Amino acid sequence: VSAASRFFRYLRHGLIASAVWIFVSVLIDSYFWNRRLWPEGEVLWYNTVLDKSSNWGTSPFLWYFYSALPRCLLGAIPLAVVGVLFEKKRLSSFVFVALFFVFLYSFLPHKELRFIIYVVPVLNLAAAVGLAHIWKRRSQLSILVSLFAIGCIAGSACLSGSFLYVSHLNYPGGHALAAFHRHLENSPGDVHVHICNAAAQSGVTRFGEENSSWRYSKLENLSPGKAMLPFSHLIAESNDQSFYKDSHDILFEEKSFDRLSLRSSPFGVVTKESLVVLQRKTPPVVRNGKQRAV
Repeated sequence: VSAASRFFRYLRHGLIASAVWIFVSVLIDSYFWNRRLWPEGEVLWYNTVLDKSSNWGTSPFLWYFYSALPRCLLGAIPLAVVGVLFEKKRLSSFVFVALFFVFLYSFLPHKELRFIIYVVPVLNLAAAVGLAHIWKRRSQLSILVSLFAIGCIAGSACLSGSFLYVSHLNYPGGHALAAFHRHLENSPGDVHVHICNAAAQSGVTRFGEENSSWRYSKLENLSPGKAMLPFSHLIAESNDQSFYKDSHDILFEEKSFDRLSLRSSPFGVVTKESLVVLQRKTPPVVRNGKQRAV
C-alpha cells in the first residue's frame, strides 16, 4: 500500500470520527447550555477569526519555546536531542510536526501551556529513546555521559518537586474553603458564605462545598461593604478587609505564592496574604446611638 493511499485512508477515518464526536459534543453541550453550541468551534472562532484571545493577556511570539516548554520538559530537552541524533529517521518527523504545531500556535497572541500540551508526550518519547541509547552504550561511553543522563533525570525530579510545592500555593481559594469547613465544623446556625472572584479562580469548586445545609454564593459585581452584610461569612481578598472592620471579625487569613528569594525557606519561597475569611459580628454594631443592621 502506497504512502499516499495510507494517508487518505487515515484522513477518511479521522474525518468520520471527527464528525461523529462533533455531533455528540453539540448534542450534549447544547442541552446543558440551552442553546445550540459547539464549544470547540466557538473557541476557535473567538480566538482565530475574531482574534480576541488577546483580551485575556498576551505573551511574546517565542514564549512557548523559551519559557513554557523548557519549564515543562526540564531535563527531557537534552535527552530528546540525543534521541533525535541516534534515531534521526524515525524521530525527526515526529519532533518536527510537534515543534511546527507549537510554531503555528505561537501566532496567537494569547498563550497558555494547555494549548500545546499535546506535544509533550512526543518530545518525552524522543527523550526516552535518547536515554535508552545512552543506557545501552553505557560501557562504551564516558562516565561523564552517564552522569549527564542521571543528572537530567535527578534534576527534573527535584525541579518538578519544587514546582509542585510552589504550585500548591497558587490555590488559596481552595485552601481557604477547606479550612473554613474545618473551622466551623461544629458551629450551629445558618451559614451563608460569599466567595469572591479571587477565591473562585484559585481553587474553589462545587466539589469543595462539603456542607449541604450551608449556602454558598459566588454572586459577582457586589461592592465591598454594605452589599455584603446579608452573608454570615465572607471569603474576601485581603486588600478589602478594611471595609469590614466594623461589621466582621477575622477568622483567619490564607497566604499564596508571591516570589522566590534566596533569603527565604523552604525552597526560597516568599508568600503573601491573599485571602481573608470573615464572620459577621453579632449582636449588631452600635455607633452614634444607632443600631446598624448586620
